[in-house]
Amino acid sequence: MSFSKRIERLSTHLLKLHLLFLLFLALEFCWASTLICKSPYRGQTITDTQLKAIINMHQEWLQSDKKDTTKRANLCDTTLAGLDLSKVNLSFSNLSGADLSRALLNGIDLSNSQLVKTFLHGTNLTKADLHSSDMAHAILEHANLSSANLAHVNLQQANLTQANLNKANLLLVNLRGANLSGADLSGADLQWAILDNADLSGANLTNANLENASLQGANLKHSHVENTNFANANLRNAIYQPQLKGLPNLDTFHMVKNFKDIQFADLAGGKATLTKLKLAYMGLGLRSMERTIAATMMYHEMVDSWRRGGLGYLEAAFNYILLYITCDFGAAPGRPLKILFISIFLYAILYRIALSFPSRFSGIVTIWSTKRFVNWDKTKAFHTRPPQLTRLIRISTHRKKEFLYQLQLIRLALFFSFMSSFSIGWRGVNISNWISHLQAREYTLEGLGWVRVVAGIQAVMSAYLIILWLFAYFGLSY
Repeated sequence: MSFSKRIERLSTHLLKLHLLFLLFLALEFCWASTLICKSPYRGQTITDTQLKAIINMHQEWLQSDKKDTTKRANLCDTTLAGLDLSKVNLSFSNLSGADLSRALLNGIDLSNSQLVKTFLHGTNLTKADLHSSDMAHAILEHANLSSANLAHVNLQQANLTQANLNKANLLLVNLRGANLSGADLSGADLQWAILDNADLSGANLTNANLENASLQGANLKHSHVENTNFANANLRNAIYQPQLKGLPNLDTFHMVKNFKDIQFADLAGGKATLTKLKLAYMGLGLRSMERTIAATMMYHEMVDSWRRGGLGYLEAAFNYILLYITCDFGAAPGRPLKILFISIFLYAILYRIALSFPSRFSGIVTIWSTKRFVNWDKTKAFHTRPPQLTRLIRISTHRKKEFLYQLQLIRLALFFSFMSSFSIGWRGVNISNWISHLQAREYTLEGLGWVRVVAGIQAVMSAYLIILWLFAYFGLSY
């Protein structure tokens, strides 16, 4: 490609990128224009008299066909601080950007309303109905939302620091990125809530229901989780380091999703939290959760060793290869056996090659039992070189039935691989010897040259996997 063509192609790409950028700016402008406040009261401090008139017109609008939007309460970017709006019906209203700090809104109906960036610092919203409202980026510091209905509400990036949400209905609420540090969520219903990347540090979640909630990346450091329901909650990358003085609902906590992916604020504190949880499940006899908790601690110790560097690299690599991959630090006790049986088939491929190309110095040979020759020629049997394994197959099969011959080689390769896997025994417990008693003819198989080396590696690896399986499945957790 010539230089001029390259320049032409580059300029074409740059033009496309420029057009995409202009399109993005146009869309951004259109979106921003929808957020522009068009209230006739914008920037004003609303008086009691004005408020009553606005409420009356809004009631007329609610009872009508809602076509005359001029009667709809549009109080965006206004000041309503300290006013009493208790038990008023302002559903479908627009209060975005309004200042409602210290206002009395207990029992108010603000369902389906616009409350984006609304300032509600210290506001009383007890038993308020806010369902399906948009409260993104709202300021609700120290607000009282006890027993409020916040189902389906968008509270994305909202500030709820020290807010009172005791027994609030937060079903399907969107609290992604919200600040709930120090908030009181005791007894709150947070089923199916989205709390991804939310700050719940120091929050009180006692008796809260977080069933099916998403807590990915959430910060639960120093939170109170006594008897909290975490059934099917997603804790991927969440900082799970709550207060030590209480435990979540153990009947449901073992059902959490992605527990092994939790993070620690610090290793010592995280281990202390999980140790208490592990002991609790040990007392209940729930071995699967006990293994999962122990594996999580071991994993974080391995990561910490790697981060320390130096000899920590060696320690982490050792744990990763021998314990994490093989059995996930005991959390996957059946994995060693899976690896073992898969390896039998993989090693059989190498032995199949050895059977097809036997040589004087490498291959698989049969060692016939001396008892077989006692009444025939004992001396010759002792001094004759063991024949290659391929000689066990009849010549007629070799020549006339090529397909069956190949199947025989595959069968013998698998048999030798199986026998090699279980060749190492312990105090008379040797599976390979047990299998040999089932053979129609009495002989043993041995490898020569590189086959012997491979078979030895397979035997050691298989013995390790069997011991690891026994320890992980029947023994104590790590």
